[in-house]
Amino acid sequence: GLNVDIPDTGISFYDVNYADSLCRVFYVVNNGLDTVEINEATLSGDKRLKEYLDAKLPRRLAPGESLEVEICFNPEGDSTELTAQMLFRFKCGFEHIVNIEGSVLSPKLDSLGYDFGNVLVGDTVCNNVLVINKGNVTIRIDSVIIPKYSIRFWPDTSGMFPEYIESGDTLRIRICFSPDNIDTLDRFVIIVKNNYDIQVQVTVTGKGVAPRIKSLYLDWKDRRVGTTNDTTL
Repeated sequence: GLNVDIPDTGISFYDVNYADSLCRVFYVVNNGLDTVEINEATLSGDKRLKEYLDAKLPRRLAPGESLEVEICFNPEGDSTELTAQMLFRFKCGFEHIVNIEGSVLSPKLDSLGYDFGNVLVGDTVCNNVLVINKGNVTIRIDSVIIPKYSIRFWPDTSGMFPEYIESGDTLRIRICFSPDNIDTLDRFVIIVKNNYDIQVQVTVTGKGVAPRIKSLYLDWKDRRVGTTNDTTL
């Protein structure tokens, strides 16, 4: 009878990065005493898969011969789970299905900055910017960097990192603003470093202001005639 060795446990492509591709190779081996003929090998279920055979079909396999099959999975940015199958049909009527399963790692970060609005010159105001994990994998945040040197903005994150964000969670990062001049709108971009090298930028803005004095009233009270008096406003 027919004695052909084909993978029974299926082919797996687990935790493939969404930007990568991965190939698996297996063999259809004729372990019997008679020549067998493979008429068809059909891959179905997911267009992100491609198959490569080392010979055109139909293909006759003498005892001990094998057909090499390579299946490649390219997520192409699609993080949907992989479920597919490959059907082998033999001339004798025998059919065999190889199940194919897999998952895609899709790290994705989003951010929400903060506008400090008007802040008195010399005062310090702190608030949180947000980094949101919108992917399907835990991401490690290593540090935050303000590329352009500024004495006005700084991250208040001593001892905070590394920090891990689970899928769907949000990390709050404390940023402080202390303006040193008036009527200058400051805008700085904070770079969030992470283990997937995802480009994440968080924008913070703020404006330095001072109290507006519309008028002054000076009362010298009683002064001796002929003297000179001054003060500082």
